[in-house]
Amino acid sequence: INSVEEIHEDVAKALERVSVDASSSTGSFGVAGDMLYEILDQSLAPNVDGKTTKAIKLCFAAFVLVFCKYSPTTGGRPTIPSGAVAELFEAVLHTKETDLFGDGNVFEQHFRRATQLIPEALAALGVMTVDKDASSSEEDSTTLQLKHDIMLEYGDYLLSPEGGLGDLVRDAELVWNRAFASSYLEDMVGNSTWDVTKPNPGRKYALEFLVNHLIRAEMIQEAAVLLRDERFVKGRLLALGVIKGTKKHVQDCEETFDLLLDIRSTMTEPGDFISRAYEKCGAIISAHLSSSHASGSAASGQETVDAGLAYNAMGFSLAERNRWLDATYHYNRSYELLDMALGDNEAVASILFNRAVVYRETNQYEKSMESLDECLNQRTSIYGEQGPLVAQTICEKADVFAAMSDYAAAIYNYRKALDIYQVEPNRNRVEIGNTFQTMGRMHREKGELNQALKLYSEALRCKKIEVGLNHQDLASVYIEMGYCHAEKNDREAAEPIFDEALRLMEQAEPNDDNEAELLTIQGIMHNMADEKDEGLECYEQALDILKTKCPQKKGKIAALLNMIANEHVARGENRRAFKLFEESLKCRKEMVGFVHVDVATTLANMATLHQQREKWEKALRCLEEALRIRKLRLGDSEKVAQTLELIGNLSKEIGQLKKAEMAYEDALRILRGLHGDNHVSVANILHEMGDLMDDISEYDEAINNFSECLEIRKRALGYDHEDVAETLYSMGFALHNQGEQEEALDCLDDALQVRRQRFGADHELVGDCLNIMGFIESKKGEHEIALELLDEALEIRQRNGSTLKAADTMKNIDNIHKDRKEHIAALDCYEDCLKWRKRELGLNDERVADAQLALGNVYSEMNENEEAMHCFSEALKVRRVVHGSHDDRVASVLQTMGIIEFRAGNMDRGREYLEDFVRIRKNNHTDESADYVNVLFIIGNIHKIEGHDIDAKRAWAEAYDVFNAHWPPR
Repeated sequence: INSVEEIHEDVAKALERVSVDASSSTGSFGVAGDMLYEILDQSLAPNVDGKTTKAIKLCFAAFVLVFCKYSPTTGGRPTIPSGAVAELFEAVLHTKETDLFGDGNVFEQHFRRATQLIPEALAALGVMTVDKDASSSEEDSTTLQLKHDIMLEYGDYLLSPEGGLGDLVRDAELVWNRAFASSYLEDMVGNSTWDVTKPNPGRKYALEFLVNHLIRAEMIQEAAVLLRDERFVKGRLLALGVIKGTKKHVQDCEETFDLLLDIRSTMTEPGDFISRAYEKCGAIISAHLSSSHASGSAASGQETVDAGLAYNAMGFSLAERNRWLDATYHYNRSYELLDMALGDNEAVASILFNRAVVYRETNQYEKSMESLDECLNQRTSIYGEQGPLVAQTICEKADVFAAMSDYAAAIYNYRKALDIYQVEPNRNRVEIGNTFQTMGRMHREKGELNQALKLYSEALRCKKIEVGLNHQDLASVYIEMGYCHAEKNDREAAEPIFDEALRLMEQAEPNDDNEAELLTIQGIMHNMADEKDEGLECYEQALDILKTKCPQKKGKIAALLNMIANEHVARGENRRAFKLFEESLKCRKEMVGFVHVDVATTLANMATLHQQREKWEKALRCLEEALRIRKLRLGDSEKVAQTLELIGNLSKEIGQLKKAEMAYEDALRILRGLHGDNHVSVANILHEMGDLMDDISEYDEAINNFSECLEIRKRALGYDHEDVAETLYSMGFALHNQGEQEEALDCLDDALQVRRQRFGADHELVGDCLNIMGFIESKKGEHEIALELLDEALEIRQRNGSTLKAADTMKNIDNIHKDRKEHIAALDCYEDCLKWRKRELGLNDERVADAQLALGNVYSEMNENEEAMHCFSEALKVRRVVHGSHDDRVASVLQTMGIIEFRAGNMDRGREYLEDFVRIRKNNHTDESADYVNVLFIIGNIHKIEGHDIDAKRAWAEAYDVFNAHWPPR
């Protein structure tokens, strides 16, 4: 090795010359580099025992790779303690011992001495500089550093295929870091000098950087164990100090946490690892403070501050990784220490703020608000009423109110914060934009989509001024705007907005949350384009990503479950939809509590499912619970009015007409308050109320509602709008029911003209108008006009494949033939009607029974009693299946059958049918109408004919009593 000293001066001069040449060169390393490599190749490969050795080159390459490349310290030429260098060289030489020296070599016999001589040789060659700490008596207090940046390039050269080291450098990054790190891990076993106040320089280097080398060696589990090792953590804090030591501990823990997530470790759960690692660090810091107190020398103010800041750093790291409960502990500890040491101070206020965020995330809203109030008091005392940090605190209070779905209080606080930010708009544009965006979100939750879109536009304007047109932070605003347009079913407006959001997101650093968001947006766009299968596939892929890779995103998971459930409802896959809704509801209740607008959203969607399954009462209960939550959280808002309208529609459908009326009136009151008297949403409720009043025979009230609705729609939408035609159509129905046939026909004709103009002559809605107009003309006795209208309606309905509607029209035509005593034509029409209804509805449907009864009536008029009784018997079977054996509609058929048998002279069968009619009506407590009295008289007559005078008198007496009770003599 001594031979290197003989060429020391030549090498040093060459290095200086090459350094000058390289610095003046604008191209590659060139001639100077070739010269240097030749010199170094010769110098670093001396003869040992008569043979050239590559040991020095190998160690030099290892030094460059392990300590200089990806150096955790600043710069590419870090200063490394000689003890650490010796550990590396020994570990590297051990890994290639046989390849380098063979058996029995003198190097093997004096191995430790060789690893010490190599740094000396490198220093003697002028490749490295060696410095010694004059104030230290430690043997390894010297440090090594590459002398020139050129040495880094030579190190890269040695590591390349052209460097001449061949297999010696294969997988060097992994192998050498593993060897170096393992040597220190072995040293820790049974060694009690790792947690001393002043470790030797080599060990201090290891305390600071060993985890980095473990990670580079892909020894992730070992890194996780080391970061929870009490001696290592304590030694690190003692060697580096509390602030620097904690900062390094947090950096290492965060990197290890991310790697554990990536490898999906089954041995070490990432969240548990980082919590325990910080718990260990915090316990050591607390023990140090306690020992200061116990020894009688109270901890200095700076020690307390350092400890508080250390706890804050760990709390912040935990909060970023959604370890909320553990973060709370560290924030509380930080607050205790800093409040004691500093009093009112921004450091304390920031901890209060961060702690409040954690409380909000864990749904501890009262604690969050207490922490924010204290933070606001401190910041107000420090900055006054107008500081941006004061506004930030007020915004966070608004976020808490929003999380509680108290949107009125949230919007009030957002506006208050906005006023402060706008004092200096040029300095706070991003914050102003964020506030506008959040306020938009509140209005969207309330169903006020137009107001939300205005606020989102303001948010975009502010942010674009600050960050430009292509910043990824704009994507979230575009996404929320797209959702608004999608909720308005405005595909034309939504698609370009979503496209812009996708463009910006694709520029961002890819992550699982973003990927799920991208898929969700693509799913919405597919659905708007009626590509339902593709949309559902996107939603399910997004859900899988969130569940497997981002399980902490419970809000997004619940929202996707809800969206997927809605898709299954639309497909009629009710069982699958119900399970998804239940999972979404459970998730949302656990996350935000039972009284949150997100819970109300899922309940409202579940109501749709129950309606589809004809579970009317369950549907109504879901809507009423959703209404209770929305009223509490949103007050008089669009969403509340929409929920009331849904309750009104459902109540009307199941016959709870008073409840429907009350719901519509409340919705109308809210919408008039929000929009005034002339808004289309007001018209929509008036239309529903008109239909309801028509159903309960309040025709004057119905026509008043329709008239007001019609005027609003004409003004807002124009005279030729389809909604105007809808109101004219419904108004025509009400006028017909009131007996105002000519006015009814006028309204229906107006509706017909609009629909023909809007949809064409063959549209289904045109057929609807023609059908009812034909029906009214037939009631007026205008049979020819009626048949002309009905024939056209029938043709349209058949062309559109509306079999059931065609059957209804056919029945109206049958009725005309029946009225005109054209029995054969009537029978043909009724037979067609029955056939179509059976085909579309199956055998057991009320409309099938209706057609059977119509056929039976024609046969009865033709005195074809046997055929008539067959039809009535079939209708009776259907009604018993559909409505039960004790329904008044069953009794009605029995009455008809009894009278036919009586007239045919079949007294016993006639009496049995009629007595069954009476029994059902009595059991049901149905009002005793004229037909009831008539049946009692017929029963009495049958008894008289059969010679049962007493029974006859009893039946006649009952009939007489009922008649007098309902129609007393004047």
